[in-house]
Amino acid sequence: MNFTVTATDGESVKIDAPNWMMALGKAMAFFEYDPKKMGRWVCVPSATGDIHIDDPVLNKSWTVKPDQEIKIVVRQSNMVIEEEPEVARVDDNDDSTVDFSSNMAPIAMPTSALAEVQEWEPEKVFSEESLAERLFDLSFDMMGVGPQEACALAADLVNEFIGTESTIAYHASINDEAMHVGAVTGSLESILEGKSVPFGEGLAGTCFDMGTPIEVKNSEEDPATLFGLDEDIDVEVRRIICVPAQNENGIFGVLQIVNPDDSKGFDPEVLTSVALTLAGALAGL
Repeated sequence: MNFTVTATDGESVKIDAPNWMMALGKAMAFFEYDPKKMGRWVCVPSATGDIHIDDPVLNKSWTVKPDQEIKIVVRQSNMVIEEEPEVARVDDNDDSTVDFSSNMAPIAMPTSALAEVQEWEPEKVFSEESLAERLFDLSFDMMGVGPQEACALAADLVNEFIGTESTIAYHASINDEAMHVGAVTGSLESILEGKSVPFGEGLAGTCFDMGTPIEVKNSEEDPATLFGLDEDIDVEVRRIICVPAQNENGIFGVLQIVNPDDSKGFDPEVLTSVALTLAGALAGL
C-alpha cells in the first residue's frame, strides 16, 4: 500500500507500508523530529480515508493519504529489524515509492488519536495522594515477580482508577521477536489472552516502536488491524489509548486501555504513572 504523508508546510514523503500507522512512523525519520520533544498525537480520520495528525506540543500537523481507499489492510510480519530505512522526497513527476517491506528499524514516534482535537481537563474522582500511595504499593508488590504477574498488577491498578472495557498490559525484552500479552481484562480477555503482537503491528506495536503514547478515537479501521491480529474481533472500538512502559533504561512493554469511561474522570496521568512503574519492574527481570 502506498501512502503520501504531507506536513502543513507542504513537505511530503511517499511511502510503501502495510498500513497508515507504519507509514506514519517511517515518515518521522524523513521529517527528522525528535520523539522526546513531541506531545501526544491526535489523529482524525476523514470520510475519504485520509488521516489528519496534530501534535499540540510541536504545533505541527501532517496528513496521511492512501493512494487508494483503504478497505482491507494487509499487514506484514516477521520483519528483520537491522537498520534505519531510507525515505525519499516526493517529486511531482516521480511515481516511485520507498519500500519499507524489509530491514525496518523501530523509530520512536508520538501519540495518535482518531478524534476531534480539543483541550480536555478531566474532573478527577481520586486524589493525587491516593494515586501516589497506590503506585508506591505497586512498586513493592512487583518486586521479585515475573513479567505476567507484574502486568496483571499493573492492569488491576489501572482498572482501580479508570473504568475501561478492556485493559491490556504487554511486555517484551530486547531478545524477543514480538510483544507478549502479559495480562488482559474485560471483553477482550478471551481474544487476546496468551497472544503475541509483532513489533510495529497494531497500535500497541507501533507505540512500542515509537516510544510515545498513541490515542485513537472513532476509528473506521478494522479492530483486528488496530490490535495487530489476523483474526476477526467483534468489538466496537470507540477509543484506544496506548502508553509505553519505559524509563531511562528503555522500553519494556505497553499499557493499553480500550473504551475508557470518561464519566469516571479518566486522567492520562494514571496510565503514564502505572506504565512507568511497570517499566521499572520489567527492566529488572
